[in-house]
Amino acid sequence: MIKKIKNLPWGAISGVIGAIITMSAAYISLRKPVPMIKADMISESNVLDVHTPLEELAILFQGEDIQENNLNLRILTTRFENTGDINIRQGDFDQRNSWGLRLSNGQIIRARLIDSNSKHIRENLNPKRAGIDSVAFETIIFDKRDHFTIEILVIHPKDTLPEVAHFGKIAGIDSIAINEFVPKESTPSFIKEAFAGDLKVQSGRLIAYSLSTILLMVLMVWVSVQLDDRKMAKEKTERKLLVQQNTKGRIKIKKGGVAEYLAESYIEGGRTSLTDLLKLLEDKERLAAIIRRFSPDESMDELEFEEDLITALPQIDIYGRYRLYRAFVPRLLDSPAVRLTDSGEIEINEVQIQKILGFIKMLKGEEE
Repeated sequence: MIKKIKNLPWGAISGVIGAIITMSAAYISLRKPVPMIKADMISESNVLDVHTPLEELAILFQGEDIQENNLNLRILTTRFENTGDINIRQGDFDQRNSWGLRLSNGQIIRARLIDSNSKHIRENLNPKRAGIDSVAFETIIFDKRDHFTIEILVIHPKDTLPEVAHFGKIAGIDSIAINEFVPKESTPSFIKEAFAGDLKVQSGRLIAYSLSTILLMVLMVWVSVQLDDRKMAKEKTERKLLVQQNTKGRIKIKKGGVAEYLAESYIEGGRTSLTDLLKLLEDKERLAAIIRRFSPDESMDELEFEEDLITALPQIDIYGRYRLYRAFVPRLLDSPAVRLTDSGEIEINEVQIQKILGFIKMLKGEEE
């Protein structure tokens, strides 16, 4: 298992992690700072909630009966924050026009500043009603992370809800969209939660998500390798017991001999590892050719073997077969089954070959 873990492409994984971090850092450092203002509707509430109108009850506002005219009084609270990369100066505002909030589907009765973390904004924003549907702000110095909250009282028809929008121009900002009010009992969607935040937050998430994905993949590979190793170890133990049970008192396994090699091959790889050797021993012409190529007097590298091997079997890959023959042929030559004469001829003892074939079939049959 440790060997398999070490064989993972750690260089490629490290390269990907490094590339993600480098690109994210480069993007953040090289990106031109931009101004940005976030606006949220943080509260909407009715001044009066009369669900069942009563003839004896009259609610007057500025001399007008609200119930009789099917009207409603509502308080809207909006929070502005500089979430950009730079401070917004007074000169960044359009000097010919004011900026502020505009109401649709209703009339503005009153507007006031109820909160800010900046003394300058508290003293200078000065929100004023600029017509029945607008609230105008003074131009201010709006530093990064500064915020302020505006509360407006509106009157509107009961059958329509008032809507608030921003008006005015600030250099570098096309428009300011006011996010809708989300009641506390409501849960934001997964998409909104996952992608909430400014560019720096998103860049941090990109790095965190990428690293988490890579670490999760590595963990999954490690768990898979561990489970696979346990399964293989269990199977090897079972095959080893089968070999011991079926050879005890029947076959003497000589150390360094053919039988030992076949038993070890079976224990390590199961029946598949013996399939190619079985076919090889059954094909005498091919056996002779392989013995000549893998005899101690011959030398051949894996590339030559790959080019030379025409009758490749699907059960074992080319390099796996090369290693198989390189280990098997010398043991076969040391056994009574095959003899390489001084003249280079191959003498095959059919009786011994049949014994080897029988041993292989016995091993393979025990697992069927």
